[in-house]
Amino acid sequence: VVDGQRGGAVLADVRAWEEHTGVRHNYAFIKLKGRIPGSKWARWGPSTYIGGDFWNTEIGRLRPLGIIERLWAKEGIRKPKNDREAVIFYCGSGWRSAMAWVISKLLGWKNTYNYDGGWLEWSMTHPNAPRHKLEIVGPTPPPSPPEYLADTPGISGGSVRSSDDGKMR
Repeated sequence: VVDGQRGGAVLADVRAWEEHTGVRHNYAFIKLKGRIPGSKWARWGPSTYIGGDFWNTEIGRLRPLGIIERLWAKEGIRKPKNDREAVIFYCGSGWRSAMAWVISKLLGWKNTYNYDGGWLEWSMTHPNAPRHKLEIVGPTPPPSPPEYLADTPGISGGSVRSSDDGKMR
Protein backbone atom coordinates (compact mmCIF):
# COMPACT_ATOMS: atom_id res chain seq x y z
CA VAL A 1 0.00 0.00 0.00
CA VAL A 2 2.79 2.43 0.92
CA ASP A 3 4.09 4.19 -2.20
CA GLY A 4 1.75 2.16 -4.38
CA GLN A 5 3.18 -1.22 -3.45
CA ARG A 6 -0.34 -2.68 -3.48
CA GLY A 7 -2.21 -1.63 -6.58
CA GLY A 8 -5.73 -0.40 -6.09
CA ALA A 9 -5.31 0.65 -2.46
CA VAL A 10 -5.43 4.29 -1.43
CA LEU A 11 -4.09 5.57 1.89
CA ALA A 12 -6.32 8.47 2.93
CA ASP A 13 -4.77 10.88 5.47
CA VAL A 14 -7.55 12.34 7.65
CA ARG A 15 -5.57 15.19 9.21
CA ALA A 16 -5.20 18.93 8.82
CA TRP A 17 -3.23 20.19 5.80
CA GLU A 18 -0.31 21.27 8.01
CA GLU A 19 -0.15 17.78 9.52
CA HIS A 20 -0.28 16.13 6.10
CA THR A 21 2.54 18.32 4.76
CA GLY A 22 4.72 17.87 7.86
CA VAL A 23 4.56 21.50 9.00
CA ARG A 24 3.09 20.89 12.46
CA HIS A 25 0.62 18.96 14.59
CA ASN A 26 -0.83 19.51 18.05
CA TYR A 27 -0.04 16.15 19.64
CA ALA A 28 2.22 16.35 22.70
CA PHE A 29 3.04 12.64 22.51
CA ILE A 30 4.00 12.27 18.82
CA LYS A 31 7.52 13.44 18.07
CA LEU A 32 7.81 13.19 14.28
CA LYS A 33 5.91 15.24 11.71
CA GLY A 34 4.95 14.16 8.22
CA ARG A 35 2.81 11.64 6.44
CA ILE A 36 2.88 8.04 5.30
CA PRO A 37 4.49 8.00 1.84
CA GLY A 38 2.00 7.86 -1.00
CA SER A 39 -0.99 8.93 1.06
CA LYS A 40 -3.64 11.30 -0.24
CA TRP A 41 -5.09 14.13 1.81
CA ALA A 42 -8.62 13.26 2.98
CA ARG A 43 -9.04 16.61 4.79
CA TRP A 44 -10.06 17.28 8.36
CA GLY A 45 -10.09 20.93 9.38
CA PRO A 46 -7.68 23.68 10.40
CA SER A 47 -5.74 21.78 13.10
CA THR A 48 -5.39 18.49 14.97
CA TYR A 49 -8.20 19.11 17.44
CA ILE A 50 -10.37 21.42 15.34
CA GLY A 51 -12.21 19.69 12.53
CA GLY A 52 -14.93 21.10 10.38
CA ASP A 53 -14.51 19.64 6.92
CA PHE A 54 -16.93 16.78 7.76
CA TRP A 55 -19.40 18.60 9.97
CA ASN A 56 -20.84 22.02 10.53
CA THR A 57 -19.38 23.17 13.84
CA GLU A 58 -22.01 25.91 14.18
CA ILE A 59 -24.91 23.45 14.42
CA GLY A 60 -23.00 20.27 15.39
CA ARG A 61 -24.23 18.29 12.41
CA LEU A 62 -22.54 16.13 9.79
CA ARG A 63 -22.25 17.86 6.44
CA PRO A 64 -24.23 16.32 3.58
CA LEU A 65 -22.51 13.12 2.49
CA GLY A 66 -22.38 14.24 -1.15
CA ILE A 67 -20.21 17.22 -0.21
CA ILE A 68 -17.75 15.01 1.70
CA GLU A 69 -17.62 12.51 -1.15
CA ARG A 70 -16.86 15.30 -3.66
CA LEU A 71 -14.09 16.68 -1.44
CA TRP A 72 -12.49 13.24 -1.27
CA ALA A 73 -12.83 12.77 -5.04
CA LYS A 74 -10.98 16.05 -5.62
CA GLU A 75 -8.06 14.55 -3.67
CA GLY A 76 -8.16 11.24 -5.58
CA ILE A 77 -10.08 9.29 -2.94
CA ARG A 78 -12.97 7.49 -4.59
CA LYS A 79 -15.38 4.66 -3.88
CA PRO A 80 -13.65 1.32 -4.51
CA LYS A 81 -15.07 -0.21 -7.71
CA ASN A 82 -14.21 -3.85 -7.01
CA ASP A 83 -12.56 -6.21 -4.52
CA ARG A 84 -9.06 -5.29 -5.74
CA GLU A 85 -9.53 -1.65 -4.71
CA ALA A 86 -9.59 -0.34 -1.14
CA VAL A 87 -9.42 2.88 0.83
CA ILE A 88 -7.50 2.84 4.10
CA PHE A 89 -8.09 5.86 6.33
CA TYR A 90 -5.52 6.96 8.90
CA CYS A 91 -4.91 10.01 11.07
CA GLY A 92 -2.63 10.75 14.02
CA SER A 93 -3.95 8.14 16.41
CA GLY A 94 -7.15 6.65 14.98
CA TRP A 95 -10.07 8.77 16.15
CA ARG A 96 -10.40 11.02 13.07
CA SER A 97 -9.88 8.17 10.63
CA ALA A 98 -12.59 6.20 12.45
CA MET A 99 -14.99 9.04 11.68
CA ALA A 100 -13.97 9.01 8.01
CA TRP A 101 -14.42 5.23 7.89
CA VAL A 102 -17.95 5.57 9.31
CA ILE A 103 -18.71 8.25 6.70
CA SER A 104 -17.45 5.90 3.95
CA LYS A 105 -19.85 3.24 5.23
CA LEU A 106 -22.72 5.76 5.30
CA LEU A 107 -21.86 6.49 1.66
CA GLY A 108 -22.22 2.77 0.92
CA TRP A 109 -18.52 2.20 0.18
CA LYS A 110 -17.15 -1.33 0.55
CA ASN A 111 -13.50 -2.29 1.10
CA THR A 112 -12.72 0.63 3.39
CA TYR A 113 -10.58 0.29 6.49
CA ASN A 114 -9.32 2.27 9.44
CA TYR A 115 -5.60 2.06 10.21
CA ASP A 116 -6.10 2.84 13.89
CA GLY A 117 -2.38 3.03 14.69
CA GLY A 118 -2.13 5.94 12.30
CA TRP A 119 0.78 8.35 12.14
CA LEU A 120 1.69 7.58 15.77
CA GLU A 121 2.34 3.89 15.03
CA TRP A 122 3.84 4.52 11.59
CA SER A 123 6.31 7.14 12.81
CA MET A 124 7.42 4.91 15.69
CA THR A 125 7.86 1.75 13.61
CA HIS A 126 9.32 3.50 10.54
CA PRO A 127 11.42 6.34 12.03
CA ASN A 128 13.72 6.56 9.00
CA ALA A 129 11.04 6.36 6.31
CA PRO A 130 10.52 9.39 4.08
CA ARG A 131 7.94 11.66 5.68
CA HIS A 132 7.82 15.03 4.00
CA LYS A 133 7.90 14.39 0.27
CA LEU A 134 4.65 15.65 -1.17
CA GLU A 135 3.81 15.03 -4.79
CA ILE A 136 1.33 17.64 -5.96
CA VAL A 137 -0.52 16.94 -9.17
CA GLY A 138 -2.56 19.83 -10.48
CA PRO A 139 -3.38 22.84 -8.31
CA THR A 140 -1.82 23.03 -4.87
CA PRO A 141 -4.43 22.24 -2.19
CA PRO A 142 -5.02 25.37 -0.14
CA PRO A 143 -4.07 25.47 3.53
CA SER A 144 -7.27 27.49 4.03
CA PRO A 145 -10.75 26.03 4.57
CA PRO A 146 -12.25 24.20 1.59
CA GLU A 147 -14.39 26.15 -0.83
CA TYR A 148 -17.70 25.04 0.69
CA LEU A 149 -16.65 26.56 4.00
CA ALA A 150 -15.75 29.95 2.53
CA ASP A 151 -18.99 31.55 3.72
CA THR A 152 -19.51 29.43 6.83
CA PRO A 153 -20.16 31.38 10.07
CA GLY A 154 -17.14 31.45 12.31
CA ILE A 155 -14.74 30.94 9.42
CA SER A 156 -15.30 33.79 6.98
CA GLY A 157 -18.52 35.37 8.13
CA GLY A 158 -21.39 34.21 5.89
CA SER A 159 -23.44 31.08 5.71
CA VAL A 160 -23.63 28.02 3.48
CA ARG A 161 -26.92 26.44 2.63
CA SER A 162 -26.98 22.91 1.37
CA SER A 163 -29.64 20.29 0.96
CA ASP A 164 -29.47 16.70 2.14
CA ASP A 165 -28.45 15.64 -1.38
CA GLY A 166 -25.15 17.52 -0.97
CA LYS A 167 -25.85 20.21 -3.54
CA MET A 168 -24.86 23.74 -2.68
CA ARG A 169 -27.83 26.14 -2.58
